Amino acid sequence: MEDKLKELQRIESARNDLIKKLEKIEEKKSTVSIEVYERVKKDYENKLKQIEKEISENRTLVEAGIAKLKEEDKTLEQDEKEFRLKIEEAELRYAIGEYDDATYQKLMEENKNNLAAITKKREEILNNLKWFEGLLGKTEVKEEKEEFKIDEHILEEKTPEAVEKIEELLVEEVKETSKPPDAEVKKEEKGIACPKCGFINTPDSWYCEKCGAEILSSLNL
Repeated sequence: MEDKLKELQRIESARNDLIKKLEKIEEKKSTVSIEVYERVKKDYENKLKQIEKEISENRTLVEAGIAKLKEEDKTLEQDEKEFRLKIEEAELRYAIGEYDDATYQKLMEENKNNLAAITKKREEILNNLKWFEGLLGKTEVKEEKEEFKIDEHILEEKTPEAVEKIEELLVEEVKETSKPPDAEVKKEEKGIACPKCGFINTPDSWYCEKCGAEILSSLNL
């Protein structure tokens, strides 16, 4: 496992070195011809692709390393808890007079040294876990970007003016649909004026509703 870990560290170190070189190439872009710039840049981009391919091929190894480190940390966590309990126990037994000073000091020193060693080991495991998980993340970045593409128009937010315009259109639509079906027809209908008193009667009236004078006969004259 240690040899494989060193190999992965070598690969990651090479990757970081190539990235730095590509950054320097960009910095020097204006100092060389475009042909030289593109040739050298392409050369290092190909090297970087090869390194990233090696990282991707070692994905299973990385996952196994993470699992092993987590298992080790779990065991150390239990040991850490046990030594803390031993320290508490020694303090209590000393407080009630069971242990003399020499015994108490000896137990405290042993347990605290063991606890410090475990804490240091757990810190190393945590650092290795972070490194492994970061390495694993680099193999997934490209896949995640391809899988979760979202059209920009879906995420586009409506401006307040656009929202207000939509609301106005909805209100107008409601008004139009709420009108009685014959409202416009009635508006267009014209009454018939009585030739005698001038009262406006409905178009189908034969006699004036106000004075009783005959209407239709007078219109036919």
